[in-house]
Amino acid sequence: MPYNDGTGPMGSGPNGRGLGPCGGGRRFGAGYRMGGGRRMAPAQPYYYAEPTEVEVKRSLEMEVEALEARLKYLKDQLKGNGSDVQ
Repeated sequence: MPYNDGTGPMGSGPNGRGLGPCGGGRRFGAGYRMGGGRRMAPAQPYYYAEPTEVEVKRSLEMEVEALEARLKYLKDQLKGNGSDVQ
């Protein structure tokens, strides 16, 4: 806003919904979100749950599979079996 006095671009008063830095505290935030319609609802807290032993094991198994596939691809490239080798 010109002159940072909150009068808007033409000096006729604030424009919009007051969500910007010149909104004078009318913006939403600080733990609130817009809910269905125009209802205000407290934001849901975020809880982090430690992965279970089974989840960690499966994640590691998937990573090993991906690394083995990448290693096979690279070995094929070295042998000249890959389609990308010129």
